Amino acid sequence: MVTAITHLQLEIDRLQTEIDNIATGATGALNTSICAFLYNLGPQAINTNAIANFSNTGFLNGITFSTSNTLTILTAGNYLINVSINSAPGIPMYAIFKNGIMINGSNVAHNNNTESDNIVITIVHNFNVNDKITLRNVGNAGSLLNVGTNIQLTINSLGI
Repeated sequence: MVTAITHLQLEIDRLQTEIDNIATGATGALNTSICAFLYNLGPQAINTNAIANFSNTGFLNGITFSTSNTLTILTAGNYLINVSINSAPGIPMYAIFKNGIMINGSNVAHNNNTESDNIVITIVHNFNVNDKITLRNVGNAGSLLNVGTNIQLTINSLGI
């Protein structure tokens, strides 16, 4: 377990350094005062339409996170969301929801019944103050996530 926690701290440090070093691009620089990093340790079964669990927070700046596994936006604007899911064999499908409604283009499926896989979702989306964000399994059956760090989510304001 110490190895997994050490790995996560290294990942948190790497992500913070990456955020700190991002140059202004066509969509603007990331606003590091408004960002969050969440992750889950250990296996979990996520039933169809159920919200994924995040057991730990790396950092929360200008975004809140509740025990109902919901992020709340405190400042309106465009945000970059990255999700990485280490899924066990099967055909799960995940999506990011805003206020209980799936965000178009945020759903990604794993189409391999026999092998584990890493599912990645990356979106840029405009959020209003008090919008609620969740990650859900939208596949046809429950999904078992692999042991270890099986879900990571980062969200950053693009400052525009």
